[in-house]
Amino acid sequence: MEKLNRLVGLTKVKAGMAELRAMVEFDQWRRKLLPAAKSLMGQSFHMQFLGNPGTGKTVVARLVGKLLVEMGVIKKKDRLQTLLWSSLPGTTLQLRSSNVWCLFPHQEKDKDEAIFHEVSRADLVAEYKGQTAPKALRAALRAVLGAVSKAIGGVLFVDEAYSLKKEGKDSFGQEAVDTLIKEIEDKRDQVVAIFAGYEKEMETFFEANPGFKSRVPFKFYFDDYTCAELNHISGIFLEDKGFTASDEAKKWIDRTVRFSTGCCDDQGSDCEALLGPVDLALLGPGGFGGIWVPNVQVLTTWAPCELSRN
Repeated sequence: MEKLNRLVGLTKVKAGMAELRAMVEFDQWRRKLLPAAKSLMGQSFHMQFLGNPGTGKTVVARLVGKLLVEMGVIKKKDRLQTLLWSSLPGTTLQLRSSNVWCLFPHQEKDKDEAIFHEVSRADLVAEYKGQTAPKALRAALRAVLGAVSKAIGGVLFVDEAYSLKKEGKDSFGQEAVDTLIKEIEDKRDQVVAIFAGYEKEMETFFEANPGFKSRVPFKFYFDDYTCAELNHISGIFLEDKGFTASDEAKKWIDRTVRFSTGCCDDQGSDCEALLGPVDLALLGPGGFGGIWVPNVQVLTTWAPCELSRN
C-alpha cells in the first residue's frame, strides 16, 4: 500500500484499495482468533479498472498483484505450473521431469518477482482468423488457457477488455469470453483478472456478458489527472533523470500541460500527453542551447533554450 499511496492522484482508487485490504485483514484476524469461524473470503477478487488511457491503470494493477500475493489472497505459483485439462482436441501435451502433465510450460521466474501478464484482443482472438471452425475452437481454447496459465500466482491484465467481443456476430470473440469467464472463476484463488477500459464501453461489454458481472465484483474508477497533478508528475519525471526545473521551466511546463491536454482547474487529462513534450524539450536538439560552462548547477537544472524566447 505504501507504493500505491505514493502515486500522484488516484484518490478513489487508493480509498477503494484500502477498504479491500481492511476486509482481507479482518478476515485473516477472524480466522486466526476464531478457528471454527467460516472464512468470508470465498468470493472472487477480479476487478474492473475504469478510466481513460494514461491514468495509471497498468501501474496500479502491478501493485495490486503484489499486494494480494502478500496478503495470501492469491496462491503463489508453484515451481512448475500445471494445467490439468488434458482432453483438449488436437493439443500435444508434454511430460515433464516431475511427471506432471503440462500444457503450457513456463520459464522459471525469480521467486520475488510479481507475476503480471498483460493481454488484449490481439492475443486472444486474432489467431483465429482464416481457420476452419474446429481449428478456431482449439485456437480459442489454447489462447485463453495459455494467458490464464501464465498469470497464475499473480494478475491477468486484460487491456481494452470491451474489444474482446465486437458488436454483431463475433463467434470467436464470444468463445474467448466464455472460456475466460470459466477459467478465472475456476482459478479465482490462483489468479486475479483485471479488466481495463473506458467506463462506458466496459459497462456495455459487461451488460452483454452477464457471466462477468457476478464474477468480477470489484470496480475502481481512475479519474483523469488535474493540471496540478500533471505538474507534480513532470517534477518526478525530471527528478528521475537527475534534473530540477528552473522557475522559467516550471512556467513552461504549466503552459505545456494546459496546451497539450486542454485541461483546466475543473477538468483533467492523462500524464502520457504531458511526458512526450517534456521529454522532447529535455532531450531534443538545442535543448541546452547557448554558451555555458559545465558545473553542477548547469548539469542538473533544466532550462531549455526555447524558454528564453518566451
